[in-house]
Amino acid sequence: MRKMEGLMNRLVNQSLKQYDYIWITSPLLLDFIPLDQLKDQVVIYDCMDDFLGFYSENRNLSRLRNLEIRLVKRANQIITSSEYLKKRMISSYHEYMGNEPVVVNNGISRSVLNGQISDIQSIKTNPSPELLNLMYIGTIGEWMDFDMMLLVLEKIPDCMFTLVGPAETKVPSHPRIQCAGTVRHDQLSSYAQTADALVMPFVLNELVRAVDPVKIYEYIHFNKPILTIDYQEMQKFKPFVYLYSEESEFIDFIKKVRSDKIKLHSHKEARHFLESNTWKERCSQITGILEGVQR
Repeated sequence: MRKMEGLMNRLVNQSLKQYDYIWITSPLLLDFIPLDQLKDQVVIYDCMDDFLGFYSENRNLSRLRNLEIRLVKRANQIITSSEYLKKRMISSYHEYMGNEPVVVNNGISRSVLNGQISDIQSIKTNPSPELLNLMYIGTIGEWMDFDMMLLVLEKIPDCMFTLVGPAETKVPSHPRIQCAGTVRHDQLSSYAQTADALVMPFVLNELVRAVDPVKIYEYIHFNKPILTIDYQEMQKFKPFVYLYSEESEFIDFIKKVRSDKIKLHSHKEARHFLESNTWKERCSQITGILEGVQR
C-alpha cells in the first residue's frame, strides 16, 4: 500500500510541473500536493467556504488550521466566494497573505438559464394539493433550521415542506415534511414549478454567513416567491427575495404567499440579473484576475 501511495505521489508531482497555474480548492489537498515543489507555478487558493467552520469540533482542528496557513502563505492569489468570507480570511490570516483576497461570487449555469421545463406530470412532490408547498432545493445539512420549520407547521396547519436534495443529517419525522431525495439537475425546474414558494430556512451561524448560495440564483430563475434568512450576502439578491430575521417574519411571509400578497419580480428583470451572474461571466472575471497575478 505504501509503495502504491508513493507511486501515486510521484505521478502527481510530475504531472503538476506541466501546468502554469495550480488551482487548489481545499487545504486538505496539501496532503497530496507538495507546495515546496511548485516554485515556478502560480498557485490559486479558491476559498469557496469557511473551511475551518466545517471542522469546528474536530480534534485535529489545529492541524487543519496549519494546512490552511501553509496554503495562504504560498498562494499567489486567494479567491473567495463572498465578501464575508473575504473579511474572515483577512481577519484570520492577514499576516500570512501576500495579496488581499478577491471576491468572485457564485453564479448560474447557462444550461439552467436556457433549459426547458420537462414534463412535470410525472413529478408528484405534493401528495396533498390543498397544502401550501414550501420547497427547499439543495443539500440537507446541519444548517437546516428544523426547529423553525416545525414551528411553522404548528402555526400554519395548511402548509408543508418539500425537501429536494441529498440528506446529510437526520430530518425530523413529520407528516407534512416530505423528502424527495436527490434528483437530476435538469429536473430542478420541473420540481420548482410544483412549489408555492422556494425557501432557504437556515440557522444563521458563521458557516452560513460565509456562503453565497448557488441555489438563490437558481431560485430566481424559477420565478417563484423566495423566502430566505437575512444576512449580508443576501442583500445583492434584492428585490428578488423576501428576507426574514426571525420566525414571526417567516410565518408572516408564508401567510402572504397563501393569500397571494407576495409580489413577484418580472421575468425580464430576473433574466437581466441572471445574465450578469452566469458562470461565463465569472470565468471572464477569473481570467482577468489570473492575468494580473504576480508570480
